[in-house]
Amino acid sequence: MKKIKPWDYCIPPLGKTRRMMKITLLLLLTVVCSVSAETYAQNFTLSMKKQNVTILEVLKEIEENSEFTFFFNDNQVDVNQNIHLNVKNASIEEVLKRMFPESGYVFQIIDRQVLIKKPDRNESAVVQQERKVSGTVLDAGGEPIIGANVVLKGTTTGTITNMDGAFSIEASERDVLQISYIGYLMQEVTASRTNLVVSLQEDTRNLQEVVVVGYGTQKKVTLTGAVAAIGGEDIVTTKNENVENMLTGKVPGVRVAQKSGEPGSYNSTFEIRGMGNPLIIVDGVPRENMNRLDPNEIDNISILKDASAAIYGVRAANGVVLITTKRGKGGKLQLDYNGSVGWQQASGLPETANAWEYMTLMNENAMNRGDAPMYSQDEINAYKNGSKQSTDWASSAIKEFAPITQHSFSATGNTDKVDYFINFGYLNQQGFWKSGDLNYERFNIRSNVSAQLTKRLKVL
Repeated sequence: MKKIKPWDYCIPPLGKTRRMMKITLLLLLTVVCSVSAETYAQNFTLSMKKQNVTILEVLKEIEENSEFTFFFNDNQVDVNQNIHLNVKNASIEEVLKRMFPESGYVFQIIDRQVLIKKPDRNESAVVQQERKVSGTVLDAGGEPIIGANVVLKGTTTGTITNMDGAFSIEASERDVLQISYIGYLMQEVTASRTNLVVSLQEDTRNLQEVVVVGYGTQKKVTLTGAVAAIGGEDIVTTKNENVENMLTGKVPGVRVAQKSGEPGSYNSTFEIRGMGNPLIIVDGVPRENMNRLDPNEIDNISILKDASAAIYGVRAANGVVLITTKRGKGGKLQLDYNGSVGWQQASGLPETANAWEYMTLMNENAMNRGDAPMYSQDEINAYKNGSKQSTDWASSAIKEFAPITQHSFSATGNTDKVDYFINFGYLNQQGFWKSGDLNYERFNIRSNVSAQLTKRLKVL
């Protein structure tokens, strides 16, 4: 780290006695060094996460892990201010702009030397013009996209579009904006202009997925109703005893709230667009709920939110959840096992008082009511000095951790005439009472077998 004086910015003139050949050679060497430096600066990337550190500490760490050397005038550049820095695979120029977001400093990279200084008048005007970038995000039809993510590449700095699809973010003309939205391909644009119009293209791979709609199936690309779908492999990524809780945050428009953690209670609300309990259909059969299903036997779930659920009548007023369980496939017999072991810990348990603390509080309560103390000071001192022992009833009755175990074993396959899927699931969830009164066990057995008896007769 080198501090310089303001007059050090100037390079001394060359001696008049040097020959033109030496000057030419010096210029050639300068060009070669400049190209090498530019390549190093362009290829150099830095990932760093710092909280409440000074700029000087960050500059020293960069010098230790790179070939850069920083020059600045401490009368002009404040390097003792505390900052928060979080960058990933960012260039040296991007890192410096995150370190000095509102200062208006100019950064000049000469060879592997970085000069930090106050800008001239002309440079100040340019810096101010590079700060704010606005734009609009549209779909293929020209309609604004609400809630699209706009992030500066290599950083965690970003924003989302408003109701009109518009956004505003601080960026320089060299920054790259990554714009993404669910169901659309991510697009990268440079922030060279202050007003941007970005059109996102639909992700045709997702549009080819087949979802269940009513009593049939349909591709997303031809779907006009509000339908959300999720596959079984995405459901089981979350470990929970309740299938509804496993859908939390994975399906748009669905709100799940768990009211109780008591094993076996399954006291939770499942709403589509906040309209109340929906109709649950499992393999075409209406069910009261889906709480006790084994997630490993689910093939996919479709959520019908609007008129696409009208075929189910008045019971579908709050939406419909269509659950399709797995069936035989793959030819030869395939055996699968899925198991997990975990521990649950109670949160927010109150800290109980011991005997002498309880007696002191009860005496204070009695005196506040104008009554005589309930316990004498000798009785309180007996428990306080240990001559009498009290009992921690909370710890004697409640466990600190409660284990939960899930196991699932399935067999699937098919032949020319028979398709079969058989699943056995087991759940053991213990409660926090040491007596075992809240322990819960669940057994799941599902058998999906279909046989083609004749050309015109198939038994399911």
